[in-house]
Amino acid sequence: MPPPGLTVALELDESDRQIVLLALAVLSLRSPGLDYALNRVACRIDSMKGDRAETYEAFRRARSDVETKKELNAREHCRKCRRPRLETIADPTCHEGGYCDWAEGRG
Repeated sequence: MPPPGLTVALELDESDRQIVLLALAVLSLRSPGLDYALNRVACRIDSMKGDRAETYEAFRRARSDVETKKELNAREHCRKCRRPRLETIADPTCHEGGYCDWAEGRG
C-alpha cells in the first residue's frame, strides 16, 4: 500500500475499465451515500457529461431496476411506499407522507 498522498498509475484496457465502472456504479446504488465519492473516482477513468462520469452514470441507470428489485425482496418493507428497511436508512419518513409502517416479508 502506498503512503498517503502518493499517486499510483494503473493501466487498464477497455474491458477492465468498464468492469471497474460497473462495480463502482453497483456499489453506488447499494450505498447511495457513496455516490459523490465514487463518481469522483469514475471521472478519472471515464468521459465527463457535466459533473458526472458518463459510462458510470449509464451503468447506474441500467442497474437501478435490478438493484430496486433486490431491495423490494428485503426482509422488511414499508406498507405504504414499499421502501425496504435497510440498516443504512436513517430517516424513517415515508415517501407517501408521515412515517414508514414496516411489514415483514414481501407482502
